[in-house]
Amino acid sequence: MADELVVMMPSAEEMIEKLGEAGVYGKEEVQDKFLKSFVEKVAGSEKVGPGLVMAWMLSEYDVLRDYPPVIAGLLRYDFDSVIDAVTPDARVAEKAKAFLKEALEETKKR
Repeated sequence: MADELVVMMPSAEEMIEKLGEAGVYGKEEVQDKFLKSFVEKVAGSEKVGPGLVMAWMLSEYDVLRDYPPVIAGLLRYDFDSVIDAVTPDARVAEKAKAFLKEALEETKKR
């Protein structure tokens, strides 16, 4: 992990604004609740790509555990857009997207 790229994430307010500009915030109540949870987990903190994925998955559990599993799957369609919108360093965003893809592929094997 010593060679991981680290990024300081923006404030919660800035992240919500960027998500709105990206067209992923303000559409559906459950999506907004989920995104607020994700933002609360990462705003104003240092993160690496896999850390962003971990925060996303924890938000899935926290917010969506009482919903059918397909809802989490549908929200994952926006993962790349969300990460691109809120992550100041594109290299960290790419690491996060690659890590999620790899993790999902590994879980399919089991």
